[in-house]
Amino acid sequence: MTTALATRALIGADVSRAKRKRIVDQLAAASILDTFLARRRRTG
Repeated sequence: MTTALATRALIGADVSRAKRKRIVDQLAAASILDTFLARRRRTG
């Protein structure tokens, strides 16, 4: 799911296909980590 969201965001930002291929997994991983940290902060 996060890879699909990252891909859509990169397409929306008009990132080339070659560059998307290199960075999509990094962007998805960053999104997962950000969600984890945000939930952790809320629950203490």
